[in-house]
Amino acid sequence: MKKAYLPLLKLTAAPFVLSAAMISIPAYAQDATAAADEAGEDTIVVTGSRIARPELEGSSPVQVLNEASIVQQGSQNIADILNEMPSVGTGMGRTNTNFATSGNGVAQVNLRNLGANRTLVLVNGRRVVAGIGGTSAVDINNIPTDLLERVEVLTGGSSAVYGSEAMAGVVNFILKDDFDGIRGRVQAGITDEGDNGRQLLGLTIGKNFADGRGNITIAGQYDRDTGLRSNKRKISAEDVPFRSGYAPQGQFFVGDDNYTYDPAGNLKEGFDTAVDGYNRNGDRYIAVPLERYLVNGLAHFDFSDSLTFFAEGTYAKVKSRSRLEPYAFDNSDAQLPDGTILPGLAFDNPFIPQTLLDRAAALNSDGDPDNDVSEIGFTKRSNGVFDRSNRAEREFYRAVAGFRGTILTDWNWDAYYNRSQTIENTASETALRDRLYYALDAVGADPATAVCRDAAARAAGCRPLNIFGANAASPESIAYITNDGQLSTYRAKINQDVFAANISGPIFRLPGGDVKVAAGVEHRTERSSEVYDAATQSGNTLSNALTNTKGKYRVFEAYGETVVPILSDVPFAEYLGIEAAVRYGDYYDTVGSVWSYKIGGDWAPTPDVRFRAVYSRATRAPNIGELYQGASQTFPSGLTDPCEGVTATSTRSQDAYCRTIPGIAQQIAANGTFEYDDNLDRQSIEGEDSGNLNLKEETAKTWTAGVVLTPRFVPNLSITVDYFNIKVKDAIQLIPRQTTIDECVASAGTSPLCNLIVREQVGTPRPRTPGTLYQIDAFPINSANIETAGIDVQARYKTSWGEDSSLDIALLYTYLDKLTLQSIAGQAVQNNRGQLDGDGRLGAGFKHRANLSVTYQTGPFSLNWRTNYQSKMKDTLGPDADSPLGDSTNSIKAYWYHDVQARFAVEKDRLEFYAGIDNVFDKKPPVINQNGASNITGTETAADSYDPFGRNLYVGAVFRF
Repeated sequence: MKKAYLPLLKLTAAPFVLSAAMISIPAYAQDATAAADEAGEDTIVVTGSRIARPELEGSSPVQVLNEASIVQQGSQNIADILNEMPSVGTGMGRTNTNFATSGNGVAQVNLRNLGANRTLVLVNGRRVVAGIGGTSAVDINNIPTDLLERVEVLTGGSSAVYGSEAMAGVVNFILKDDFDGIRGRVQAGITDEGDNGRQLLGLTIGKNFADGRGNITIAGQYDRDTGLRSNKRKISAEDVPFRSGYAPQGQFFVGDDNYTYDPAGNLKEGFDTAVDGYNRNGDRYIAVPLERYLVNGLAHFDFSDSLTFFAEGTYAKVKSRSRLEPYAFDNSDAQLPDGTILPGLAFDNPFIPQTLLDRAAALNSDGDPDNDVSEIGFTKRSNGVFDRSNRAEREFYRAVAGFRGTILTDWNWDAYYNRSQTIENTASETALRDRLYYALDAVGADPATAVCRDAAARAAGCRPLNIFGANAASPESIAYITNDGQLSTYRAKINQDVFAANISGPIFRLPGGDVKVAAGVEHRTERSSEVYDAATQSGNTLSNALTNTKGKYRVFEAYGETVVPILSDVPFAEYLGIEAAVRYGDYYDTVGSVWSYKIGGDWAPTPDVRFRAVYSRATRAPNIGELYQGASQTFPSGLTDPCEGVTATSTRSQDAYCRTIPGIAQQIAANGTFEYDDNLDRQSIEGEDSGNLNLKEETAKTWTAGVVLTPRFVPNLSITVDYFNIKVKDAIQLIPRQTTIDECVASAGTSPLCNLIVREQVGTPRPRTPGTLYQIDAFPINSANIETAGIDVQARYKTSWGEDSSLDIALLYTYLDKLTLQSIAGQAVQNNRGQLDGDGRLGAGFKHRANLSVTYQTGPFSLNWRTNYQSKMKDTLGPDADSPLGDSTNSIKAYWYHDVQARFAVEKDRLEFYAGIDNVFDKKPPVINQNGASNITGTETAADSYDPFGRNLYVGAVFRF
């Protein structure tokens, strides 16, 4: 046994030690048997197998989140609860999508930090369409919180049972489909700072009919999250460590001199970034606002004891928006369709202040040709002209209809059709590049008589644009360059159609019991399209240049599964059995045939101890975006250039090559060293992402092995300890841009990856330093190897006394032993355990994560105390000791978060009131400035891993009748 695992020997005592100290977390149910017993059933179909049996008797570990534990956390969105589970990694959510060009506020679940595309999400055991165009990642916002009966999380590869995407595991949302009565909930919450208000209204109505043979349940939910502005928190109120050199009043360049305007509107020489720069965090969101409307319907009717019709329907509308600082532009953003860039403002532009013209004239007449100036350069922000923040609206539709029943007494079957669709519409204000070109190129005797230089543009309505000073632009020029408020638009449409049939039952009996089999077929069609407005596609807006994506694939799958109980109820074999499954898939539009399989077994020498293990081969076919994505402009951050700091005599291994780059050589000759301007160079690096039709499927080999303890001498105690190991081969990923940069420089410019890099040229019309990285492109390839391993521990203990008093203790803990990424074969393996999230990384790899919950109940009163633990992080992935990504920036201590909720029921549980506090001790997030690897823009921290809100209070009520 590795020394790293030795602390786990103490974990069986952890629930008792921690509860004694009153450190606690969510009351997760550790077995589905309890849920089955409550429903009056002996066995249920639990995620991980198509064959019905209690969860603790399966070879695959399943974590079950029951209704009670959902209620105790007071969350209006189930995504918030899932993201606190130790096995769930960093995913897209409301705290990291402010700068997304689409999908703002989307909520994804990312098991094991292997990516949301490698986590399969099901509702009632059936697939759900993706929530973002081109992907297979489901938007959890579409799941109704108040209609959930339980959530089952299978943490291991399960492609053999459910198909592609189940490499990291499966999250299965089980809805109440037999509800009888009326249940309503109202809740409101706010932080103790008086912001981030959240409200919820929910109503569920169900009715049994025909003597209980049928049921119809309808549930509606409305909730709103007002979001949180960056300037509402001290940690993120200001840009750290520097403001932007693109200011609303403008910055103007005459040779090596620069000028700007003071707050009183007076032109001055020099630009002090700390004083004159723009505080972008004054505009941004820490968390985007979210508004949800959900309607769900479920129905079933028993025509006989052996035939049932069932149907499900869902409609969800999710509204969100981003809040971004106005667009930063310079003369290079003024561009004609033929690629001509405005070199700067010509001297006959009547808006140029005389001071700048006089300085240009002095430089041109000093006899030194190196000082000659031919135009005025500038940087500017579009305040008062247009707002590039976007507004997003997503609509989700899902309909399922089918039949289920029994044949031959004990064989179960079902067949159904499942259709779901997501439509997203996102829009933002913008300006047109060619119109900006014409409007900036003004002529005239004075500002009052200024006109656009180009006659054709004048005839088409061009009005000259004045950029000197804040709010200097006229309404007419604004209307012209924005084409009267033309919007940049994005529309995504994702469809999924599934036909499936399954059958299961016993085939013969062994000494241990019935040998059971399950088999099924499925045909699935996935379609996705992403369409941008014409100006965005052509790159003629002042937003990212994006092109359309359209594609589809079809897959036919067939599977078989068996459970073989070899022995039972004999000495040293309370149970001994094996299980196996195999699945064949034919992606006849893309990668062709794929195979998945699993084999496992479990042995219970006594009723108190059960050992289990399963080995599987999982697959994931490339999704539509990975295959067909059109070129999409992006602006990466956190990149470092190995050439930075090179001098004429420096002797680092890369320096000789770096000095051969023309722009770098020029800078060394002029300044002695090659350095980046933080305000201009780092903030303007861009790139393009695109798809790759030559991709093949990913494969993964997964192991889980563990023990289940249910000691009879301690009734109501269950403990599971499971080892997991997942190795993904040929993983599809965009080549990390930092990898591209490092490989190109290390190869002295000979690597093919160098073709993806553009450095700023000498004589650039852009106000950037020659030689700096300007554009780094990326496309996906089957290049990566990913491995993660560790141990999951679950424990639950419940004791009761008297007639109505109880204590319930539950623990979830994950020890992460390994989380590694090798982006390209032959490269060094990158250790992501203990590292923060960042470009090209797997996510926040906490070595230890734990949730503990203690619930005390007496009569109508209950009190729940929960705690979440995240171990320390220390980023060691910076390329140099003095790198801005170095250890000092990203060293973070361990974090404990505490939540509490109290409930009081009246009128025989018909009316219940509750109140709670999240982050009881108002734990502040760690400061991670703009140079940090995991900094989320606008938050100055890793807001998707640490709570950026602070203490949050909420109250609510539930009524039933």
